[in-house]
Amino acid sequence: MSGDVARGGKLLSGYRESARLLASRPWVNYQLGEFRPPRTMLSHEEICMLHWLGRRYFRGKGQIVDAGCFLGGSTAALADGVAGNSAVRGTRQRIHSYDTFALDWYAKEVFFADSSLQIGDSFYDEWLDNVRQHEDLIVVHHGDICMHPWNGEPVEILFLDVMKTVELQTTVTERWLPCLLEEQSIVIQQDYVHEWQPWIIVSMELLREFFVPIDYFDYGSAVYLCVRVPPREAIVAANVATLPLAAQLDALERTLMRMPPRYAPVIRMARAKLLIDFGCYGEARETIADTLQRWPQDSRAAQVGPRMLDYADKESVRRGV
Repeated sequence: MSGDVARGGKLLSGYRESARLLASRPWVNYQLGEFRPPRTMLSHEEICMLHWLGRRYFRGKGQIVDAGCFLGGSTAALADGVAGNSAVRGTRQRIHSYDTFALDWYAKEVFFADSSLQIGDSFYDEWLDNVRQHEDLIVVHHGDICMHPWNGEPVEILFLDVMKTVELQTTVTERWLPCLLEEQSIVIQQDYVHEWQPWIIVSMELLREFFVPIDYFDYGSAVYLCVRVPPREAIVAANVATLPLAAQLDALERTLMRMPPRYAPVIRMARAKLLIDFGCYGEARETIADTLQRWPQDSRAAQVGPRMLDYADKESVRRGV
């Protein structure tokens, strides 16, 4: 560990005891007991983190938002955790789960290759089977997340695996960040340690004064404690849809200095993705080449680099450049 996470104890030293507990990353050696998660895109470590949050951290002061639940890995982990949490025993419908439940090409290829389901078909029934044991704790929001307004209730745990576009990032942050609880709410950005959604990294950097990073999971989640609820004007200022390229690149560079060094190739590839999205194909290709040269032993970079180059080529052709 290094960067802000390595200083977690110091960063959290001004907050109450239950919050300081997070700096020890208590889910690292956490045992799931009899709970067996359904098949999921989440790592075992992420499942343990979500289960621990539901079982040991959640106090029922707000709702749990499970945005982008897929087959129910996150839903089941949170729900099974809450079900065994004596501090909130007897409460109902605490978890709000969101998904289109529509099969895309990746899920078809990886999870449903042998299924009769086709791209566009619904996998809702499998999600329901996977969470049925704790169905009384869950409110399902089926369909486009943008079509489901929030009622303004406080949010104690905000799990985000839905920010796949800049537009969704804007909707989600404007909807739920104002509902967080100071020094209590946890935000999990599932696609943070990832090359293909640079807007998540940029947005969290711009909101850095309101969140303390607790943990990073390889090529997956970043976990934050909300230490101050961001005001509307800060959320608007962090809207990447209105930010020029230079400001976003600067945010990525600042992030690079704070992240654990092993994630440097991820941030550099995210920089390439951002450049491609802005039409800067030559600079993007240079960034990819430089990353592969500087980290020749990084297996993740070796895997992502060719895909990112292919994306640059296809985007340049599509735009006629």
